[in-house]
Amino acid sequence: MESQDLTSTANVTEIGSLDKLENRIVEVVEQLRKAQELRLQAELEAEQLRGQLASKNRKLAQLQASAGSVEEQRGECRRRIESLLELVEKLG
Repeated sequence: MESQDLTSTANVTEIGSLDKLENRIVEVVEQLRKAQELRLQAELEAEQLRGQLASKNRKLAQLQASAGSVEEQRGECRRRIESLLELVEKLG
């Protein structure tokens, strides 16, 4: 009878250990699932940010080109005004 009691106790202990192990495995699987979801969210956000950066870089290039054009126009206006001032001085 005592050996059956020991065997029963050992079986209960093993089952308890297996339950603990199963619970830990379930927790780890949940943690992995959450980590994968977070990674996916981070990848999506990174892709969105890359798109925004590319858009802003294109806009910056347009603005720089526009600024260069404005500088050229400003220089042309300055030359014309100087030319007109020279004509006014010659007349006066």
